[in-house]
Amino acid sequence: MPGGQGLCRTDDGVVFLDAVAAGDVVRVASGGRRGGVGRGRVLGLVTPSPERRPAAAVDADCAVAGRCGGCDWLHLDLTARARWKVAIAADALRRVGRFDDDTVRRVMAPLVAGAEAERLRTGRRRVRVTVGPAGTPTFSAARSHERVAVAACSTLHPRLEEALLRLPRAGLPEGLEVRLAVDDRAHIAAAVERQTAARALLDAGVVDGVVVPRADGSAAAGDDVVALGDPMLLGEISAGRFAAQSDAATFSQATRHGGAAIIDAVMAGVDDVIAGAAVLELFCGAGHLTLPLAARAAHVVAVEGDARAIRHLKENRRLVVDGERRIDPRVAYIDASLALPVADVVVVDPPRTGLVDGAALAARWADMRARRIVMVSCDPATGARDLRDVVDAGFRLERLVPIDAFPRTHHLEWVATLSRA
Repeated sequence: MPGGQGLCRTDDGVVFLDAVAAGDVVRVASGGRRGGVGRGRVLGLVTPSPERRPAAAVDADCAVAGRCGGCDWLHLDLTARARWKVAIAADALRRVGRFDDDTVRRVMAPLVAGAEAERLRTGRRRVRVTVGPAGTPTFSAARSHERVAVAACSTLHPRLEEALLRLPRAGLPEGLEVRLAVDDRAHIAAAVERQTAARALLDAGVVDGVVVPRADGSAAAGDDVVALGDPMLLGEISAGRFAAQSDAATFSQATRHGGAAIIDAVMAGVDDVIAGAAVLELFCGAGHLTLPLAARAAHVVAVEGDARAIRHLKENRRLVVDGERRIDPRVAYIDASLALPVADVVVVDPPRTGLVDGAALAARWADMRARRIVMVSCDPATGARDLRDVVDAGFRLERLVPIDAFPRTHHLEWVATLSRA
């Protein structure tokens, strides 16, 4: 199912279950109904599915498997994970996007998988933890507000694991959220909400630099309360392809292979129209897609609601030849009221909630006679909804590339390419 759960038929009807595989026979306890659907809890495994990994292998990978809410598909083998991710994408296109079977078969590209990155343990380069008792790092439990203490996590870059081990040294208060990230220099940066915590992280040797972003009305300037040590990350915004700067408070793709796959799919989608084109990029962040687009386009108007990201983008555009003229960064809320320049190409990378006023935005792209639309999505349901709006505005869905950016989870990214119908 789209949320990574399994659908199980019981004497009381259909229920959704966590940590199951297709073909499992399980004993189930009813969890009642939430959100209009039945929920259940697995009491025991009667007959395991052939898609399951051996329990010993799962336990060897993770000491908190089944309790931590992170790697919800750790129990599935690699082949099953890949097959079900493509199935999730296809289901969203049919059920939410209302695309017929012929269209889904025509547009669906093979899954771009991250199994190699998983094997090399260079996967997640960003992590968000909440401080637990005695300063221990904790992750969220599966589908609850409970916290799970972690001493190590094999999905993380090794330097992030080291930072987790050192975190209790800082003596941070329970309940504090800490964002950590690493770059190719093995440089660890953090973002926290308290100045005392920032100083403690640096003094304890947990990180190389830390920022405390402003959370008040002055946040529109994208500045900080304080920045200590060297909080800059290099290359993370651009998957290592440019020496672009960011920090732990600025969004970037959490895995290197995921970020690189998105860039590759977007650039493939515009390859035949990008040379000399005027590009409108919405939700540009600090330049993940802006920099490779500007390296080939005539001009990129890059719009983002986060002033902090735009601050970094203004620095990062120097990495593109003549970047001051090629890249026009703008801070704005992105909806149908946004003043849009005329563009040949529109590239959109919205948050998980998708577009606001997607139908109206798509109509405006059609009015400007854009030749190509490329849409990145990290949620199949909202992504399919937005694709339907764009197709209804007069564009044709040409190709959809599913990307396995988080190999042990149900999470799926995709890049969809559309042209004028």
